[in-house]
Amino acid sequence: MGMKKSLLAACVLSGAAAAHADVSAAPGYCNTTYEVTITNLTLAQVLSPPLVVSHAPGVHLYAVGEPASEGLEALAEGGDTSVLTAALLDDPAVCAAETGADVVPPGHSLRVLVKGSRQSVFSFATMLVNTNDAFAAADGVAAPLARQAVTRMVPAYDAGSELNDESCAHVPGPACGGAGTGADDGEGFVHVHRGIHNVGDLAADEYDWRNPAARVEIRRVR
Repeated sequence: MGMKKSLLAACVLSGAAAAHADVSAAPGYCNTTYEVTITNLTLAQVLSPPLVVSHAPGVHLYAVGEPASEGLEALAEGGDTSVLTAALLDDPAVCAAETGADVVPPGHSLRVLVKGSRQSVFSFATMLVNTNDAFAAADGVAAPLARQAVTRMVPAYDAGSELNDESCAHVPGPACGGAGTGADDGEGFVHVHRGIHNVGDLAADEYDWRNPAARVEIRRVR
């Protein structure tokens, strides 16, 4: 992975697994449970265990047009949520950060329970694992009112941190089983992903997709 500017100042931290934020510093803030359901809308792209975050407005997992943080780079290249989770949980504006228990195959859904408040916004990110550095994500979705659900259709972005060589040596998903990093830097900023283009080992007629890549539904459960 190449050197990146960090969007989150705390992204120099690493190594913590996904976990609940310590809510003792904010009594009564993170006491509502939300169910976040991620559905894979692609034909042949498996989604890595998704990271779901509840937080105050002003916290961002990514910014289109800006370089990926160290944590986003790790997630988009190898599905590793630990670096981004550690950075997020060091921020007092973050309520909780949870990683799903499993991958999300095409046409399937996964539910993640996360604590938050009625003033929280929610963000999520997951890697399209049969790619170099594609991730589907939503940023700052407002908490639903009452028991109503909030639904967002989300595209796949390119983290811009790894060259899209589509080489099995650098693609970690079941199509290849390679390393989750490439030897060369990518475009240098987050942008909408261009898909698979038959430049390497991945067949576009099988692994390409059209956006949206995923659907996210947020519902308050208790």
